[in-house]
Amino acid sequence: MAKSVAQYLQEGNRIKMPRAQRFPDSFHQVLQSLLLSIMPHITIRHVEIPEEARCVNLSLAGFIKRCLTFMNRGYVFSLVNDYIHVCLHTQRPQGLDRDEV
Repeated sequence: MAKSVAQYLQEGNRIKMPRAQRFPDSFHQVLQSLLLSIMPHITIRHVEIPEEARCVNLSLAGFIKRCLTFMNRGYVFSLVNDYIHVCLHTQRPQGLDRDEV
């Protein structure tokens, strides 16, 4: 997905544009809704399938890290903030401490 983002910027000659203008608001909204739909599942499934949840979490973190290169950093940090908020407010099975998230 990050490679597609880079290709979009390169092919559209948007790479030299200010970060805030590189992507339309509709793309930001779709990306945010995608991430917000994935995040609770990672938190909930942590106990049931820990290795898979860990892999998905690492992949999501890697993607968000790559987004810092291409996108408005304020927007990317808002995604990180959303992730933290979801992790802290998602109902988890008993026995899962906040420190484990």
